[in-house]
Amino acid sequence: MAIIDSYSEDNQDADFCLYSGSFNYMGQAFTNTNASTLDSCKFYLKKQGSPPGNITAKLYAYDDLFTYGVNGRPIGSVLATSGNVVADGLTTDFQLITFDFTGAERITLTASTYYVIQVNYEGGNASNCLFVGIDESDASHSGNLSYSFNGTDWNSLSDRDACFYVYEETIVGITRKTVMLTTKGAMSVLRSIGRRGTVETIGKQSLLTNITKKTILKTKGKETIL
Repeated sequence: MAIIDSYSEDNQDADFCLYSGSFNYMGQAFTNTNASTLDSCKFYLKKQGSPPGNITAKLYAYDDLFTYGVNGRPIGSVLATSGNVVADGLTTDFQLITFDFTGAERITLTASTYYVIQVNYEGGNASNCLFVGIDESDASHSGNLSYSFNGTDWNSLSDRDACFYVYEETIVGITRKTVMLTTKGAMSVLRSIGRRGTVETIGKQSLLTNITKKTILKTKGKETIL
């Protein structure tokens, strides 16, 4: 995984409470610099009491009618939803909790585009709830915090940021799915474990695409592991 954008938990000095009957969504506007595939995210969370049910993370498009870093907020329906995290599995101390996006939820993010990542919890009550770590004293992320009670009507705070991480998919340490190799005219044979890759020879270079998991390039009887 490689980080798309983040704001360290070292900045946490306050919290934001989520439970049924109060606010159920809280998150952060962030910037996706390069075209990438969404992999996972993390929020800094703890519980109070024994909150029932599950927590998820949800990705939204950014509403361009609002100013990024001032009153930025989501717009429209959910773009991607993570797998569940059991709320009562949290501890009473803040920890970074990972939310994984799988299958069709691993969507492609557009380069140079703002998005909003939200943590969503709709169970519990004031005594059995979820706390999200935020910075309210010296918030310095380029985006800003937003929140909602229903995932439709949004509010924002320009002087607060959530502690979060958003990650893109990587393949054996390579963030892009295209690799250029020089073959000097020799035949190259690609063997891919998990899914077949494609080698397209262009002059003295081979263009490898569709690389997944561990890929071995065999040239003149020698193997190179990518």
